[in-house]
Amino acid sequence: CTQRVALKSASIQLISQNKAHVLRDDATFAEMHAAGHEYLELQLGISGGMRCFSCLRPNVESEPEHQNARMRAVEDELFSGAGVDKKQGASAHPAGSFVNPVDICGVSVSFLRTFVQENNLSLTNMTTAEVCSELIKAHTASEKISYVELLQRRGKTACVGEAIRFVSHAWACKFLSVVETIVQKCKDEGLDECACFVWFDIFSVNQHSGIENFEHWTKSFQFAIHKIGKAWIIFIPYLPIWLERAWCLYELYAMVEGHVDFEILLPSAEEDEFVQFLIGGGKVEDAISKI
Repeated sequence: CTQRVALKSASIQLISQNKAHVLRDDATFAEMHAAGHEYLELQLGISGGMRCFSCLRPNVESEPEHQNARMRAVEDELFSGAGVDKKQGASAHPAGSFVNPVDICGVSVSFLRTFVQENNLSLTNMTTAEVCSELIKAHTASEKISYVELLQRRGKTACVGEAIRFVSHAWACKFLSVVETIVQKCKDEGLDECACFVWFDIFSVNQHSGIENFEHWTKSFQFAIHKIGKAWIIFIPYLPIWLERAWCLYELYAMVEGHVDFEILLPSAEEDEFVQFLIGGGKVEDAISKI
């Protein structure tokens, strides 16, 4: 499914200027691939077997293997520039040697429960943006570090670990609903909340530092999400504002580029409303077309 989305997006982009080719909505994977390569050959003079749509490398026999090779190259570039053994990870970089590294450390799902309880978030309708502004930044203001680093410095190392899931959601969502959705997913999959570490941006990223070098940071981000390997995309509401956020779409792009498996999650209440929407004749295509 991710390959189909990525390939259709690439094909549409490549043939958009070629009025002689119209890609049907129900086009097959082979048709999309052929259309894209036909445009490459006719319009750009590029040919040579199956080709990577990102770097235009020819004769790519296995797209996943090629993407993994590209990510390894990005990893080597990122870490060699800082003079650090890449096995040690981003946290091993000397101060100032690596611009805006994206660490893959996350927080446990059990910690998210505790965070909600300690801050009485079950009694509020605070969005993720508000939680970040009023709690995360406030707690880390004196040291100007990420919340993950704060937990480590305070000896709460059990709450922090290498993320096994990347969480993507719009900050306009109600924070409590996001956490409840993550907790429910853990229950559904039988995951241990204490051992399930999730990359949750407001906790994993230093909210006091800007992006000094965007190109370098995006490579680091793509490497991080590829390294994590699996992602949960949370849709709140079921016809999501997530699709209206440029950064969320960039995260999706990074997932596709890195061949990251992702699932779309809805809170139980949203699932029920979505079912009623479909039973009532609602069409997802109509809603998406309005974005």
